[in-house]
Amino acid sequence: MKKNLNKIVSQGKNKDGKVVIKNFIHQSVFQLVNIGLPLIVLPYMIKTVGLDKYGLIAFAFALISYFISFIDYGFNTTATRDIAVSRHSLKQQSYIYSEAMIIRGIATVIASLIIAIVVFFVPSLQEVWLLYFYTALIFIGWWLFPEWFFYGWEDMGFVTYSNLAIKVFVAISVFLFIHNPQDYILYPLLMSLGYIIAGVVGQIIVYKKYRISFLYIKRVSILAKIRYNAMQMTNDTIRGFYDNTTTFLLGVFSTEYLVGVYKVLRTLTDLIEMALRVLSTIFYPLINRKKHIFSIYKKISVFVFFILAIGLLLTSNWALEFLKVEYEYSFILIVLLLFGVLGIGLYYTYGKNYLSVLLQDKILMYYSVIASISATVLSFPLIYYFNIFGAVLSIVFGRLLLGSLVFSKYLKDKKG
Repeated sequence: MKKNLNKIVSQGKNKDGKVVIKNFIHQSVFQLVNIGLPLIVLPYMIKTVGLDKYGLIAFAFALISYFISFIDYGFNTTATRDIAVSRHSLKQQSYIYSEAMIIRGIATVIASLIIAIVVFFVPSLQEVWLLYFYTALIFIGWWLFPEWFFYGWEDMGFVTYSNLAIKVFVAISVFLFIHNPQDYILYPLLMSLGYIIAGVVGQIIVYKKYRISFLYIKRVSILAKIRYNAMQMTNDTIRGFYDNTTTFLLGVFSTEYLVGVYKVLRTLTDLIEMALRVLSTIFYPLINRKKHIFSIYKKISVFVFFILAIGLLLTSNWALEFLKVEYEYSFILIVLLLFGVLGIGLYYTYGKNYLSVLLQDKILMYYSVIASISATVLSFPLIYYFNIFGAVLSIVFGRLLLGSLVFSKYLKDKKG
């Protein structure tokens, strides 16, 4: 990996390489804390509120997560790409920023109304309506935080330390305010407050540091952008759909305990997925400007996956014991979930950082639709008959199918 990073430094008069290495360090610091804090907070939460209540929280976040990609409305990809190639024009950046904030604001209002209607008409959700209200407040923070803008500028420092602040704030607050099972309701409130505060600070920095102005955007331009971004939004949303559906269906067909176990196992394996996503995020704006960097990025991505996967397998028994998860098939499920992480890693490499960079968003959406619908349809019988094993198998199938589709497209293009 060091050799590949040094190769980047030697190109572009060292400027791009230094940015990549700086962003890699920022994100590495974040990941260390991001790994460490859950290992501290998770056992305390499970011990204090129990796996049943933790399963309720996981179920609520699964429902809310259906709408996160909708609120992004594809701007995490398109706006990052547009900002990366428009740094020379303050007016153009202000236009991109204003357009994104308006459309994402509209999406936030729509998502909030849908959640309110769903909770009101479903009796089991209505009983714990306050849990869903507190969880849905995260929509506001998600809308306010201009992550895509900082990514476009390859300014990972603020994104990193904002996320760190959120994690630390939530971790400290958990120990201060959650002392018995009834306090579980505070966890989503603390998460939402952390995101809202980070969002407000992010807005201030955009205006002060980057001198961005909020511009009036004509209605016809807003409608045109909504239509244009619908493809990328569909791609992002439908990928998250089958992911969240597994947790949701497991909560419907199984017990809160198994939902809690599933959430813990996913947390462990998704740490690797998170590392791959970080690499994708760091390299995406750079690859948009300099296509040849892709060959270096894909080698680094493969190296990171295998090193972290081996590390998790070697330490999984200790981690499960530390987290007090006593489920006899946990190790087998972790092994299966790692195949899913491999699939999503292929997507980050050959989907986002290859097809998206080449503006082949329609093909990417088509692949996402195929994988998501197939996995979602399969998840119903799998989870109904096999509970947690069915949930794991359906998520692995969907991710591997998506990864295989984008990789096969890359190989086809290479053959030309």
